Amino acid sequence: MKIIGLSGGIASGKSAVARFMESRGAVVIDADAIAHEVLLRPEVVGKLTDRWGSGIVDDADRPIRSEIAKRVFGATGSEELNWLEALLHPLVRTKIENVLEQLRVVETRVAILDVPLLFERNWQKLCDCVIFVDAPLDQRRARAAERGWDAGELKRREARQWDVERKQAAADRVIENHADLTTLHATLTKCWDDWNIGD
Repeated sequence: MKIIGLSGGIASGKSAVARFMESRGAVVIDADAIAHEVLLRPEVVGKLTDRWGSGIVDDADRPIRSEIAKRVFGATGSEELNWLEALLHPLVRTKIENVLEQLRVVETRVAILDVPLLFERNWQKLCDCVIFVDAPLDQRRARAAERGWDAGELKRREARQWDVERKQAAADRVIENHADLTTLHATLTKCWDDWNIGD
């Protein structure tokens, strides 16, 4: 099985890349989605409310992600972010490793590892190659605004990751995503062919 790591700046278009790879037969492992599942575990919810109080969950005891973001991505949230990462990352890592093992058993050809902190948490060591999705800052700001983020949210979140230049330098291949989907898909098709994966 070929494992391809997916990196890039926030709002660079990694999801569009993942969707294309999935359309070609790859299995996408979305760490964010797994983290959201982990957040719902009763033992995790209990630790969140112990730390931040009952206002962190809704009436059904489900964590309110916007409330969590206020605590960990605010100007003074570094300690809270470190605490949350220490809680979630081991659980997410175990789940991802289990999924990868299951994919090997069924002889999956390609797995895409979509992990926001790919390099920061050394996930690249599991990958055969890492692609970095690059997009101009103004485009990324516009996409972030579509998520409802204010002008400083992108900057605050990226300040807690490797900078884009460092991630780009560490990647094996850079995918430019500054045009339309047709152009992006053409670039990705060439990558797919270069990897000799086939259909």
